[in-house]
Amino acid sequence: AIAALGKKPEKRNADILLRKAQGGKNSEPALTALSTMICLSEQIFFYILNLFNAETDEKKVHIFARILSVRFEYFLPGLSETEERNDSIIIELIESGKTSDLISFMNENSDMRIENHLISIIQKQLGSDKSDPREFQMYLKETILQKIGLYPLMRPGNDRSERDEQIKRLPLSVLLAAIITVPFLFFFGVYRNIPVVSFKDASTVFVNDMLQGFGYYTLTLDIFYFFLAFLSFTESTRERNSFSRKSDSFLFIPYMLPSVSILTPAFCEQETIIESVESMLNI
Repeated sequence: AIAALGKKPEKRNADILLRKAQGGKNSEPALTALSTMICLSEQIFFYILNLFNAETDEKKVHIFARILSVRFEYFLPGLSETEERNDSIIIELIESGKTSDLISFMNENSDMRIENHLISIIQKQLGSDKSDPREFQMYLKETILQKIGLYPLMRPGNDRSERDEQIKRLPLSVLLAAIITVPFLFFFGVYRNIPVVSFKDASTVFVNDMLQGFGYYTLTLDIFYFFLAFLSFTESTRERNSFSRKSDSFLFIPYMLPSVSILTPAFCEQETIIESVESMLNI
């Protein structure tokens, strides 16, 4: 019921959710529903924002900050040392660990005023031991990390990706080395073993042998591909014959085939949800 209220952006529903967000077992679902609601409706967003700006109770300010943190980009241009209330949005974002969007913004931001103010907020939060700096260390630009006073950490999976790249490069390196060295070794082997022949005759023997070897290689490859094509043809024929024995209604007989469930994220996707569902139904 609480999640359903979040999908209906109305002031009456927002007030109900705000009351539930004050405390109790439904506070977290209510906060999530309110976050969804302000993504769906600009009117509700500004309604919550006005309540946030007018609120004086520290506990309620914290609740509003949690709700509004999903729209933190709205508050970035207004960040300043005199607007500490806007800072609470960023602080809440950092404390909740939802820093990926903030990191992306800081990596692309070119406004030094905003950057310096965000750095000061991050330094205060990290200094209070309320936040984990590792995500900043892994994904934030090194120049910004230096200003914060952090050192970069290697991103998870980097070692594996580097090993994968090395594995991919190894066969190519071996093949390239073989292409370069084998002809020379073969040529000088022929020329050394038959010293009485001239360089021109040795070159002729080398070219003829290489062409003959390449011919055997292409013939073997063609036979292999023909064999694969034959297997593919026989299998596709068998599948076609098997399918032709069944009518289309066979696919819709209850419990005949295993059911399939498709899960897809749909948070703040109201503009494209119809197309997304239709696309999934056409899979």
